[in-house]
Amino acid sequence: MRKMDESQKSKLQAWWWSRQKLGGNGAPTRLDTILEQTGWSRTVGGVNPYLALHARTGASRAAVDDALAEGSLQELPSARGCTYLLPQSHYALGLSVGGNLASKQELSVAERKLGVLVEEVDKLADTVCKLLESGPQDPRQLRAELGGIVRSFGEEGKKVGITTDLPLALGRLQAQGRIRRIPVSGRLDSERYAYALWDPNPLTGNQFSPEDALAKLARLYWSWIGPASLKNFQWFSGAGVRKVEAATQGLKLKPIEAESELLLSEEDLESWHAFQAHDVPETKFVGSLDNMSHLRAGLKDLIDSGLDQALPGEKGQVMNVSGLSELSSHAIYERGRLVGIWEFDPFEQETLALYWGVDRPGFEKARAASQAFVKDELGDARSFSLDGPESRRTKLDWLRARGQG
Repeated sequence: MRKMDESQKSKLQAWWWSRQKLGGNGAPTRLDTILEQTGWSRTVGGVNPYLALHARTGASRAAVDDALAEGSLQELPSARGCTYLLPQSHYALGLSVGGNLASKQELSVAERKLGVLVEEVDKLADTVCKLLESGPQDPRQLRAELGGIVRSFGEEGKKVGITTDLPLALGRLQAQGRIRRIPVSGRLDSERYAYALWDPNPLTGNQFSPEDALAKLARLYWSWIGPASLKNFQWFSGAGVRKVEAATQGLKLKPIEAESELLLSEEDLESWHAFQAHDVPETKFVGSLDNMSHLRAGLKDLIDSGLDQALPGEKGQVMNVSGLSELSSHAIYERGRLVGIWEFDPFEQETLALYWGVDRPGFEKARAASQAFVKDELGDARSFSLDGPESRRTKLDWLRARGQG
């Protein structure tokens, strides 16, 4: 593969920035539309979806929560069986490409290790649905009503991370589109969920074969983050090499230049060759799992030569940013270049940032805007559900000693 020069890397960064609607030019204000155009937003009990939608549309936290409550956005198991925030038009596709994956994996473990039969899980699932006819309930409420119907797996279950068969039934019902998960607090950065019947079931009349679903996802994927490699899509989709090759055949993907593994669809290739990045500085503070990097699971093409940084990792390790698949802190981008990291300090109520790009007047303005959004609307900016203030103290101290804030 030919090594990418700096001018092409700069063009790629600006193109991805534009594709991801972070430049603010012509970005739609409807939240479901922005997810259709820039990709599903990873949810892990943190603030990534809020930051992603705010950076692209200026949406408030309340606007996102309202869309979630009314049903135009939904957290669903989808790509690789992982949970993402999807627009309504993609519910059936999301469930088709990955909704069953996590459920099947758990059921397989339960069958092999604990002797659980699919038939008994389905019987429990039907009983859960009858209980939900009276309204949403959380797992604690369901267990109380189900009583002895819920099977406990004791110490053997603890060893494999499956303590009862209720989570198996709930996962299976979600994958089938029969129930949906609702944050008890109404917020995406939540740790507690209730479940409600989903009527109408998004899969009714929208069944895709596995092959068709993967092909549809591939077409969306290259519109979200192309140019991308087949390996990039293989990671995102969780599909094998042969399935990826079959799914992308109809796209007629072409390399952006000779010997490049980065591919674009034929209809986008002409736009790519004509594309020119503008010079107006634009800085955005986004989440650690923002689609600028997350869709491809890699950061090396977003770092300019000479600006690679050594960041602290787990157990005292130091890792260069270019070698990471994702950041452990939130990201700062300038027109597609990764130029820094940030964290919110809930003790001092301020945003701490390490900015390693060329000093720009827009940086302080962007930091102040990010700080106001987190402080006034989110309260905190945890990356995932267990990322509490105390667990973040070491990172905060490290940033305060080296960064701006």
